[in-house]
Amino acid sequence: MEREKNIETLLVITAGLLVLYYIFDSKYFILAAAIVSIGGLMFPFLAKGIHWFWYKLAMALGYVNSRILLSLIFFIFLMPVAWLAKLFSKDSLQLKKKTAKNDSYYVDRNYAYEKKDLENMW
Repeated sequence: MEREKNIETLLVITAGLLVLYYIFDSKYFILAAAIVSIGGLMFPFLAKGIHWFWYKLAMALGYVNSRILLSLIFFIFLMPVAWLAKLFSKDSLQLKKKTAKNDSYYVDRNYAYEKKDLENMW
């Protein structure tokens, strides 16, 4: 099972390097693809090392994506939208009490439920 995972990783890296060759037309990508594929298939310890490095690189990129990129998305897009919503909203969540006498947030809703209300709820 581990050998198949190592070969699968080598195949993915080789395919990626070949795609980069077709995009940038650089002979170094073909050379790197040949070294990775042939070296990994001939020497199992090299395939295991490439597989280990590839997954450590994936872990590092996952750390960057989850921490830095998502933080930037939050501060660039979501925070200004929240500020604008707070600035222009009319207390849609009813967080402010309406009167000082009334100590409850409860809103009495006089509604008579019918059969059609429960038929297609979603």
